[in-house]
Amino acid sequence: MPRWSNEADFVLWIVKSALVGWRGEAEESGVIEEGRLISGFQSFAYDTIILKKPQSWRWNLTLHHRNIPLAPNIRVEMKKMVPRGRSTGITVPKYRVWICDIHKDQQNPLHFIWCQRGLDLRDFSFFTRLC
Repeated sequence: MPRWSNEADFVLWIVKSALVGWRGEAEESGVIEEGRLISGFQSFAYDTIILKKPQSWRWNLTLHHRNIPLAPNIRVEMKKMVPRGRSTGITVPKYRVWICDIHKDQQNPLHFIWCQRGLDLRDFSFFTRLC
C-alpha cells in the first residue's frame, strides 16, 4: 500500500472534516482571487479550481498525489501550490494552498480548496482604529 507524507495525511483529514459538514454549497466559479486566500479558507466548487496569478509571481506546484483512497469508491487527487517569483529578487507571499479533486465512481469530481497559510487578518487590524 502506498504511503503519503504526514502533511498529505493531514490534508486528507481536512478534506474529510469539510465533507462531513458540507451541505452542498459550492463556489459559482472555480476561479479564486488572491484576496480570498485567508489562512483557513475552505471551499468546494463544481468547476475546476483556478488560482488567479498576480503579475509579479506565479503559482508553483510543489506536491502532487494521485488516487489517494478517502473512502470506498472515493479517491482524491491533491496538489500543493505555493507562490514563486517570476524573476530573481521578487518578494512573494508565503501562501500554502491545497487543491483537491474528489472523485466518486464515474461522477464528475467535486473540487476543494484549503488555504493552509494565507493572508492573516490580524495584519489589517489597523483598519479598526480608522473607523
